[in-house]
Amino acid sequence: MRKKIENFISTVDGFDVISKGMQIDYFIYYLTIKNGRPNATSPQLRNCFDELRLSPYSNINAYLALSSITGAVKQKFIKRRDGYILERAYQRELEKNIDSGPAKTHVKKSLTDLLTKIKDPNEKNFLQEAINCYEVDARRASIIMVWNLTISHLYSYILKQKLSDFNNALSKDKGVKISLVRRIEDFEDIKEIKFIELARAAKIIPNSIRKILVAKLEIRNMYAHPSDLKLSEEKTNEFIKDLIENVVLKF
Repeated sequence: MRKKIENFISTVDGFDVISKGMQIDYFIYYLTIKNGRPNATSPQLRNCFDELRLSPYSNINAYLALSSITGAVKQKFIKRRDGYILERAYQRELEKNIDSGPAKTHVKKSLTDLLTKIKDPNEKNFLQEAINCYEVDARRASIIMVWNLTISHLYSYILKQKLSDFNNALSKDKGVKISLVRRIEDFEDIKEIKFIELARAAKIIPNSIRKILVAKLEIRNMYAHPSDLKLSEEKTNEFIKDLIENVVLKF
């Protein structure tokens, strides 16, 4: 944990000289926004101080309670049954003082650079929507749009360069209701997991890429439906980076 939290506080301007209370605020941001925890508790916050070898706030519980009073001039937190989360407006205020960090900068540059290379209008639309979502930290939407881009890209690649190989594998699979792909719309009749298996059976993608796609499809499915699952910034960055660098740019 120490390396992760050290990396985070390095993105907060002047972290070492701000008040203990402000340090707690950023710890809550780190725990709930960066790491995707449902809330932050007093023991977790004290552990953040310990990990960084900092003297803790004298009474964390009192600070949390006072800063979560509804109707206060500046309410910082919202109390949950098991802990605290940041009040939305205050979260945005904290974010103004947080550098996006090298990982997010790298992912954003990869997405924007890719925009100049993609010619297919459908893929371009998927990518532009993904960029728009990523810039406003809409993580679920970001991974859904990047997944759509990746699958659309593979459909186009197969249709233009590997159609006979794919159709040969498809004709041997009795678990699909179509036996021949003629146009890109025909791929819609094939479930995504089956499409990945067929692309591997046709030797269009290696097993390493199959594993990446299967893993990312599972993540996409987890976050595509309403749930209380939290999606961390690190996981979002890894998801996008993996698909762009290992799939989209290689096919």
